[in-house]
Amino acid sequence: MRGNVVVESSLLDMYGKCGDVGCARVVFDGLEGRNWVSWTAMLGVYCHNGESESVLGLVREWGVVDVYSFGTIIRACSALAAVRQGKEVHCQYVRKGGWKDVVVESALVDMYAKCGSVDFAYRLFSRMEVRNLITWNSMIGGFAQNGRGQEGLELFEEMVKEGVRPDGISFVNVLFACSHNGLVDHGRRYFDLMKREYGIRPGVVHYTCMIDLLGRAELIQEAESLLEAADCGYDHHSVWAVLLGACTKCSDYITAERVAKKMIQLDPEFHLSYVLLSNVYRAVGRWNDAQEIRRLMEERGVKKMPGTSWVESEKQKGSPSFDLSIVGRSMGEAA
Repeated sequence: MRGNVVVESSLLDMYGKCGDVGCARVVFDGLEGRNWVSWTAMLGVYCHNGESESVLGLVREWGVVDVYSFGTIIRACSALAAVRQGKEVHCQYVRKGGWKDVVVESALVDMYAKCGSVDFAYRLFSRMEVRNLITWNSMIGGFAQNGRGQEGLELFEEMVKEGVRPDGISFVNVLFACSHNGLVDHGRRYFDLMKREYGIRPGVVHYTCMIDLLGRAELIQEAESLLEAADCGYDHHSVWAVLLGACTKCSDYITAERVAKKMIQLDPEFHLSYVLLSNVYRAVGRWNDAQEIRRLMEERGVKKMPGTSWVESEKQKGSPSFDLSIVGRSMGEAA
């Protein structure tokens, strides 16, 4: 069947969904007649497996974007918070006459919101003639992640009024908005609503948002009780790590000690558990216990890990330029 682009593109897709990106690329490189079908399939493989840099690399390799691949490329830009590249793809989309595809428009809303251009994302959202649940979730999440949680909650209520049934991702966005805006009562109500009204079983991310919300309000004991009653896996260390982080700002040293010890038990190599417990002991004058924790770290080979951060670099030499007025005109705005 060699030379059949449909079969070979399906083979690419199969390897990608199985997580074998290397084999997918071998198939792609060996194609005798690569076309937009196989190219789009390879982009999908990279995007599905979280290799967003490789998506943009393949786009640069081919130079021209096919209309059917815009959604995939924009999702890659969104994952990388690469707003400059996203704008360039947006321009190409407009130049090719696109502007009514709900998949591409939803991806654009998500990309601009994740890159911090939440007002522009909302303008796109407001002008969409057709919206699906992904569109609503992207915009609600965009408000939540950019410190505008109240607007996110209002948009969630608008979505429900329009008859769109929320899913688990919707409630992750809502609980995140409540957490980062200190809306404890709202968070409790939505968490209960999710289970009671919509029958959505809370997952690890939902519990993480609730623990973070209660922890920020220094309701440590309530957060601990919620976590102990969680049905997402009592020993899920990532949720306990959130509670541990909340303990760094509380004055309840007994609870902080208990949580830190539990976290050490769940994940003996997580350095922050030892650091927090040592700090707790020092704060209450238990110097011998603090030294014992430091000694335990050394015995187990646990080391403090430095933090990291990243920003998008300036435009590189040879990168294509972007003219925002093209997008503005396509939206009926003045250039």
